[in-house]
Amino acid sequence: MSLVVRNLSCNCCGAPISMSGSKCEHCGSPYVVERVMDITSPAMSKNSRIYAEAIKQNPDNPDLLYSAGMTFLAAGMYDRSLETLDRCISLDPFNNDALFLESIAALGGKRPFACDRRKVDKAIECINAAISLEDRGIYRFMSAFLRYDYYSRKFLRINPDYKSELETATMLGVSELEISDLFKLLKTERLGF
Repeated sequence: MSLVVRNLSCNCCGAPISMSGSKCEHCGSPYVVERVMDITSPAMSKNSRIYAEAIKQNPDNPDLLYSAGMTFLAAGMYDRSLETLDRCISLDPFNNDALFLESIAALGGKRPFACDRRKVDKAIECINAAISLEDRGIYRFMSAFLRYDYYSRKFLRINPDYKSELETATMLGVSELEISDLFKLLKTERLGF
């Protein structure tokens, strides 16, 4: 597992951090995660416990809640991730990345096609909110994925359709790395649309 941190000091105590660990060697607080890559389940389960404990001690830290929500999502703890990301968004309503992750967690580890409509609508609501805060290519790609896999495959109409969202994602410059990371979090194979 490799983690990217936002700064080079602990958010809780200010001590310098070591890039080889996932928590502060001085106070034991977990680092604030910005992006998860190459996820392994045992490591994520361990970090999930660390974050759960840290949240008990500091329940109103939106950065901690965001990192925990991402970690819970990566570990496949979808309900816990949704709950944590909801709390993060209630404290920091302009956190577009938390809304993006919530759109993934809303699916509960299933493809949109296999979800009930309420879950897909929740995912679309979250991704639309993220787009309204910052229009990024990966957000539009997620929107295209939701619209294709649920609506288009079931021959349902939605406006805009997945083709329009995919064109916008391409225009905004979505990268292959972002798409790859998205499908890792979705725990599904990439679609050929």
